[in-house]
Amino acid sequence: MQGKGGAPLNPGRRRFAMGLAGLAPLWLAGPAALAKTAWAGNLALAHGEISPPLPLPDFMLNDSDGQRRSFHAMLQRRVTAVQLIFTACSNVCPIQGATFRQVQDLLPESKRARIQLLSLSLDPLNDTPEQLRRWLARFLPKPGWRAARPELADLDLMLATLNQRRTDLSAHHTEVLLVDSKSRLVWRSTELPSAETIARTLLALA
Repeated sequence: MQGKGGAPLNPGRRRFAMGLAGLAPLWLAGPAALAKTAWAGNLALAHGEISPPLPLPDFMLNDSDGQRRSFHAMLQRRVTAVQLIFTACSNVCPIQGATFRQVQDLLPESKRARIQLLSLSLDPLNDTPEQLRRWLARFLPKPGWRAARPELADLDLMLATLNQRRTDLSAHHTEVLLVDSKSRLVWRSTELPSAETIARTLLALA
């Protein structure tokens, strides 16, 4: 398989392209079919830039302000950094929260209106809007950082969309995914990326 100009794709890009080709019939069938695929297990998404950008399905969220809105609606007009957390987590989630707070410190005022951070809970049964607000407050967030949980019925779709296997909560990944204003996945980090890496990539995309 070749890329632009006839150059061969590297193995990661080749696997990604083949995975997208196999997924196309499911996109036509709709989000319900997509939710049943082994997205996280069988589609080996490359780390770094996702090219071409991957359109993401929509699902419903309840945010930390108590508002119910769709994932796509929350992504409009901004480049968004997305991470997975749950408020009772005492292991990596505090590190993830502190990293997002550092990202906000690294963003210049002139770019903040075009960038947002979104912490998505894996625990819709326990993470109420109040719990999400308390979790955010621990990190003294600036405007532009929100937390939300999926509807229980949409949990599997959210997990598949964000490349997370459905295992126990403590086993969730710590990758950060960057999504553009058209609800397309454009970049995926390795585990526990640095604040500098996230901020630098956000600024390049904003």
